[in-house]
Amino acid sequence: MKLPVLRASATRRWLNCTHFSHREWPEGPSSPEAAAGTRVHNEIAAQHGSTNVKAEDERARNQEEHELASRAAAYMRLVKDRLPGWTWTFEAYMVWESITGDDTIGGTADVLGISPDGSAAMIIDWKTGRSHSGYDDQLLTYAWLATHYDTRIQSVDIRLVYLADDHESARLIGPDELREHSAAMMTAVSMRSEQPPVAVRGDWCQWCPASLECPTNTSLYKAAANQILQTNVDLAALTERIDGPQQAAVAHAFVDYASDVIERLQATLKNYVRANGPIETATGQKFGPVKQQRRTVDIANNERAVGVLLASPAAGAVKSTALWGDVKKLIKDKNELSRVEHDLIEAGGLRITEHEVWTTK
Repeated sequence: MKLPVLRASATRRWLNCTHFSHREWPEGPSSPEAAAGTRVHNEIAAQHGSTNVKAEDERARNQEEHELASRAAAYMRLVKDRLPGWTWTFEAYMVWESITGDDTIGGTADVLGISPDGSAAMIIDWKTGRSHSGYDDQLLTYAWLATHYDTRIQSVDIRLVYLADDHESARLIGPDELREHSAAMMTAVSMRSEQPPVAVRGDWCQWCPASLECPTNTSLYKAAANQILQTNVDLAALTERIDGPQQAAVAHAFVDYASDVIERLQATLKNYVRANGPIETATGQKFGPVKQQRRTVDIANNERAVGVLLASPAAGAVKSTALWGDVKKLIKDKNELSRVEHDLIEAGGLRITEHEVWTTK
């Protein structure tokens, strides 16, 4: 089954939350700042010969936006002077797809440069807002995608260029870091198709397009109901509109209360279930933990493991980022699959880890 494309820009979300990664979520309305940033990006790309040129009304509209685009042009002149012979692509779309075509990771680099011998790359990411942290996972995914865009690439120099602040942040990403990030991404890709979606709260929740349907938010509202019964405030009305600072303060208090209650209830409930076994819910279902195994294929620099797959019907899965799900789909015979699994484990090309999933069924 074809699953939604995992965007590099949302890496932190889909690495941590399968409720977000298991389906496509429409983006919310763009803020004026984000819309201005998009126009500046479009202007930069158009000035440097991008084939995906936007209409005039989607490009820089005022002096400030034109100034940011001019700073990008000046930066590119310096970079090209320092790196003669490099090839440069603006708005370079980079993509990885699993053997079965079910899973796709994609992202567009504002600028992708590749050295003459193809061993090194530079990715430039224009930022029109003020500098802040939190881009690490996104940048690692861009770097990883670059190695699939051109398989000769061994290291990637990532440049965050803050046009408004007129400074840059540079980071060199090498093979070891790329392998580690690849393993984390393949685990996340497997999880979204191998188990029920699980919503996980964290800093990645900010501006998440799935927030309106997020189970953790639903839980917050339910937990707050106990407090609402003791007030004259209509929570349902507050979720639609807040009139004035007093109602805003009440809403904030409810969220704080609910967050604390849910966190404590989850911990005590799980402790009880672990000690006493699954419980029956009010709807007659069973709630408790289930032990599941996760299989991760790792054949990079492992000739013996590569040989096992090449000698099987799953020969088409031989690549540095193979998924066990691909192997299972390519090998229809259960006995053959069992043999390949055994041989891969013996060759050190398949890791099996156990994890706990809480389910209600």
